[in-house]
Amino acid sequence: MSSENKIPQQILVSRSKLGLTQGELAERIGVSKQSVSNWETGSKTPRMGVLQKMADLFNVSVGYLTDGQPDEADSEILPIYRKLTTTRQHKVYDFANNQLIEQKKLEALTQPRHAVRPAKDKADQADADNPDALKEIDWYGYVSAGTGEFMIDFGKKDQELPASQIPREADFCLTVNGNSMEPVFKDGSLVFVKRQEELSNGAIGVVIVDNDAFLKRIWFETDHARLESFNPKYPDRIISDFQDFRIVGKVVL
Repeated sequence: MSSENKIPQQILVSRSKLGLTQGELAERIGVSKQSVSNWETGSKTPRMGVLQKMADLFNVSVGYLTDGQPDEADSEILPIYRKLTTTRQHKVYDFANNQLIEQKKLEALTQPRHAVRPAKDKADQADADNPDALKEIDWYGYVSAGTGEFMIDFGKKDQELPASQIPREADFCLTVNGNSMEPVFKDGSLVFVKRQEELSNGAIGVVIVDNDAFLKRIWFETDHARLESFNPKYPDRIISDFQDFRIVGKVVL
């Protein structure tokens, strides 16, 4: 079968694995929804530059999209994957997909926020029209990326920042104190937080342990919580049952 005949199916399958609609894929790579529809029906073929964008998004090679040939890593993984039962295949896929999501989040954290966020309402549209306009967000002091930062009721102050720097979901911001989360979160930088009382396993969040606030990746294990630092110089912190442990919120981009 020719590569042109395989492209529609490869795009459809890869898009479906990420749970993206045609419109969402189009938005991610900067094309129209109609273009994606045309590619998947085979009425048109994407240009090489667009194929590369999709390959990067799907975490596959361009060759995989054009002719279905797996990458070298795929050739080692797929034979093992195919021997697993359906239930175990689902577990492998879910784990790999979660790892990819976390990887992309961390990659996004290290990139400067120049892109304008999608406008969801009139306020967001105003921000999109003038991303350099100053916008107020609550600032609640410091959060430790180290050994702990004592905080008393998060004394609130207003912080003015360019609208393009404030994630749409952010409820407030904090200043990072310490280097345990470098290179992603640098000492003295701002981190934006969405208030919520629960976090998914492996999420990056702000928590309070015995009145000390921490910025960490949080893992929930059998009988304890574990706080992980990105800086390998800092060991994980184990939170026991008798300690006062509260979730403040989730870090948002």
